Amino acid sequence: MAVATALALGSLAIGAYGAYQQSRGQQEQARTALNVADFNAKLEEQAAIQADLEGRENLTRSRRSNKSILSSQRAKVAGSGVLLEGSPLEILAENAARLEQGALDQDRQSRIASSNATARARSIRMGGASQAKGLNRQATGTILGGAANLLGSGYGLTRTGAIPT
Repeated sequence: MAVATALALGSLAIGAYGAYQQSRGQQEQARTALNVADFNAKLEEQAAIQADLEGRENLTRSRRSNKSILSSQRAKVAGSGVLLEGSPLEILAENAARLEQGALDQDRQSRIASSNATARARSIRMGGASQAKGLNRQATGTILGGAANLLGSGYGLTRTGAIPT
């Protein structure tokens, strides 16, 4: 009878330890999910910063280039002897507006790229947090399920007489 009791108690102890270890593994997966999500979110945040910096630099370069183009056009018009009034002036103003619109379009595209990367970073973090929450709930369920199984097994063993009461 002592051997049966020892084996039954040993079985219960091993079952409890197994449930505990499984729960720890799920908790570790939850921590890993959060860490991976945080890392990926940081990459997206860096992409957002990079898109913003590139957009600002491109806007500056476009405007510098636009000034050069417009300057060259004014010089050519003036060199041809045409006065900078009336139609030639309107054409130069229209060119200036088109060039500036192109620069602003580039700037808007970089701002959109930056905003999208920031939104992806938020989404990645939320997904990681949700995954971690689910894994932590699984871990709790594993412990509770293991405890219920152990109690049920213990009860069964006492009813059969393997563990004396």
